Amino acid sequence: MTTYQYASVAAAEFRLLEVHPGVGTTPMVCSLKANSLEDEPIYEALSYSWGDPSIRTTITCDGKDIEVTVNCQQALQHIRHSHKARIMWVDAICIDQSSIPERNQQVPLMGRIYRQASSVLIWLGAEAGQSDFAMTLLLRLKELRLKHERQILFDMMEAAFIRNPKIKSGISSGKDKVLESILSGVQSQLDKQTANGVTSDGLLLHKDHENEGIPGLTDPKWEILTKFFGRSWFSRVWVFQEVVLAKQATLFCGKKSISWEDLSLALNGMVHTLRPVSPAVNYANPLFMGMKRETMREEGNIDFLELLNTLKDFDCTDPRDRVYGVLGMTSRPSGLPWLDVDYSLSTTELFRKTTIAVLKDNSIGLDVLLFAQQPHRLKGLPSWSPDWTSRLPSKYLASPSWFRAAGVRDSSTQPAGFSISDDNTTIDVIASIVCSIAKLGSAMPAEAETDQELEILEQKACVYEEWREMIRDAEFRAPVYEGQSIEEAFWRTLVVDSGEPMTERADQSMEFNYKHFYSKLRFARRGFFKDMLDDPVVARKYSGGLCMMFGLQDPYFKAFYRASTHVRGYRFGILDSMGWFCLVPESAEEGDSIYVIKGLDVPFVVRGKGDGRVLIGPCFVQGLMDGRFTDMAEQVGVYFGNMTLK
Repeated sequence: MTTYQYASVAAAEFRLLEVHPGVGTTPMVCSLKANSLEDEPIYEALSYSWGDPSIRTTITCDGKDIEVTVNCQQALQHIRHSHKARIMWVDAICIDQSSIPERNQQVPLMGRIYRQASSVLIWLGAEAGQSDFAMTLLLRLKELRLKHERQILFDMMEAAFIRNPKIKSGISSGKDKVLESILSGVQSQLDKQTANGVTSDGLLLHKDHENEGIPGLTDPKWEILTKFFGRSWFSRVWVFQEVVLAKQATLFCGKKSISWEDLSLALNGMVHTLRPVSPAVNYANPLFMGMKRETMREEGNIDFLELLNTLKDFDCTDPRDRVYGVLGMTSRPSGLPWLDVDYSLSTTELFRKTTIAVLKDNSIGLDVLLFAQQPHRLKGLPSWSPDWTSRLPSKYLASPSWFRAAGVRDSSTQPAGFSISDDNTTIDVIASIVCSIAKLGSAMPAEAETDQELEILEQKACVYEEWREMIRDAEFRAPVYEGQSIEEAFWRTLVVDSGEPMTERADQSMEFNYKHFYSKLRFARRGFFKDMLDDPVVARKYSGGLCMMFGLQDPYFKAFYRASTHVRGYRFGILDSMGWFCLVPESAEEGDSIYVIKGLDVPFVVRGKGDGRVLIGPCFVQGLMDGRFTDMAEQVGVYFGNMTLK
């Protein structure tokens, strides 16, 4: 059989696949036809993980062969109808993947294609690893979440009706028949709810037995759900858009299926219903997809930089898709040059072009520099351009609304000035040097896999202790910031001087949490665990890690630990002339300089002199974040001027 030859399509056209009926593993037969998006044809879109591109098979399309991955073939075989055709859009078939010009033309349409689809069918793969049990458990968790929400509602209604003396008086006198009917219904439901284990506080998970059909807290069955969410579909860049833009979405795994709405309820049940803690299941990616799906429905688009930054932890075969895969979810800046899909560009060229496009967008501007952090994995990329393939800390330290290191931004004026060189290799910004880094501690480890948890927690405990020793060994003894002791400046640095929520500055209650945190560490180091474990070597070697693990059950210990999560991947440091404390990127070195850049709310670490300066990344400096340096700069003869970054 001859190979299928694609005919060209017009600018607003796209191809739809008619999947002919069939059952089981009978051969796949289909046909392709060009359609116009303007005509709003009725179709469904397929979302799936391509799988290994080297393992391919063929399907018959209009009497000719089209090569597809095995995963694509399996998806179509499982989803096709048995007695009638199914009209679908499937990227690997409906786009000529061998033609760069066609990919450049069709990829920009994908956002609209998924928006207009009547539904998105998500293929997770064939049944394996007890996935049928995982799907059944998710449906049970969905029912549990609904039961929890009903119980909360009933409790509210009970408080409003049964315990309200005015309403009770009106009903007893027979004046309000409507309220009497409502009260009767509420009381009936409350009587039914009394018999089950779900209260308005949720469901208490016992350690060793099921309750409401849900495994116990330490039941190994939860690992099945972890493996289920570990399927490749949940970590692909492109599928994020396909879920977020879908009118309706259904997940298929083998012969089982669940709607996206039911999956979201199940995930919310794990987060909000199960007590005292959620089981150890990694469901972060689908939970985040669901959150952004709601954002898209409410606001119509999602912040471009947030998407680029967050999806760094998702996978894609072609790194250029880290940019192209999110364009359909963002609004295009009006009247400004923006990004066109061009697969002839190298990844380095695309990332630099993306940064320049964002810099020229007045609504974002220099904020793109907040995501630029060394070291870059891509060679030839300017230091001022984020490397979206890098898996450094997923976000700059923090962005509380009160940060204004370069002074208060005036929304009525143009953004801070900058210029881009003609060859697009350097940018000039308006900046002022603060001082240099005199001393640096070790970097705080990032999160790890479960089997490394105790070891990583021990490393974290050691770094927390090392940092505190640094301030005790410091050569100065005067307060490092107006009205603050060295100790207060230190704990405020570790929590980036922010409380909960992060829109507010940390209050003195955090100082108690900080002292509680370090006192438990000291207690653990004195041998607290040696009598609790059979292995004294483990008790001694991992005393800090054990303290962190058990300490997280303590609300005060946990409060400080959570508030200081922004230190992951950063180093604590002391600045030279000021004596201020700082948190800087892991790649920072002693001798690097701290600069304040006009138009940005956080300071930056910069390396080098003259026209050869390299942007290392954003940082936090206690005493510098509220604009104090900018206010006093002219008083002490410090002025802002042009700085060239390469």
